[in-house]
Amino acid sequence: MNGQTNPCGVKAIIEPGGDSVVTSPTVVFFSSASINATSYKFIIDRNQFSPNTPINYGLPTGITEVKLVAYNVSCTDTAVA
Repeated sequence: MNGQTNPCGVKAIIEPGGDSVVTSPTVVFFSSASINATSYKFIIDRNQFSPNTPINYGLPTGITEVKLVAYNVSCTDTAVA
């Protein structure tokens, strides 16, 4: 639903945002800047992390998919970086 509207106005936003290719192993601090979300969850390369917790993650060289799913009751939005 990224970029679409939902009845609760939930918008998932990952900090830092944007796409990058990592050329050497790098630790990145990810947090949520989501709008109208009551909770959120990070999913990195299909690994789910504890809800409502920003994370430090060691990214390997190459491309790693980072998702943030933001929730508000039955509404969700997903951001991908």
